[in-house]
Amino acid sequence: MLRALWWMGLYRSPAILPDYRSAQPVALLFEQISRKIRSIYLPLQGIEVEAANRYMKWIDHMSTIVRQVKEWDKNSVQSVRGVLNNLMEEINRDRDIGEGVKLKLCFDIEEGIALIDAYMTQ
Repeated sequence: MLRALWWMGLYRSPAILPDYRSAQPVALLFEQISRKIRSIYLPLQGIEVEAANRYMKWIDHMSTIVRQVKEWDKNSVQSVRGVLNNLMEEINRDRDIGEGVKLKLCFDIEEGIALIDAYMTQ
C-alpha cells in the first residue's frame, strides 16, 4: 500500500526530522519556496517571470550553500537569518509580486526564521 501511495505522488520529498542543530530543514524550506514559485505562483500569475527567475536563482543558490552545512554554528545561523530577513524585505518591496503571494512567501520565510531561532535558543 505504501508503495502505491508513493507512486501516486503523495510524498513529494523525503522527510527530514526536526533537528535544531541541523541546517537541512532550512535547506528544504528554501527548496520548497523555489518549488512553489515555479509550480504555483508563476503559472497562476501571482509573480512576474523576471521576479520569479530572480528569486528562484537566489533561493536555489542559498539552498545549495545551506545544504552543505551539516551542523549550525553561531556565524552561519546569524548569516542565514540575516539573508532571510533581507529576502523578506525585498519581497515586500517588490511590485512584481501579488499581495497574496507576498503574504505566503513571507509566511514561509518566517518559518525559516523560527527554525533558526530555535537553534539560537538552545
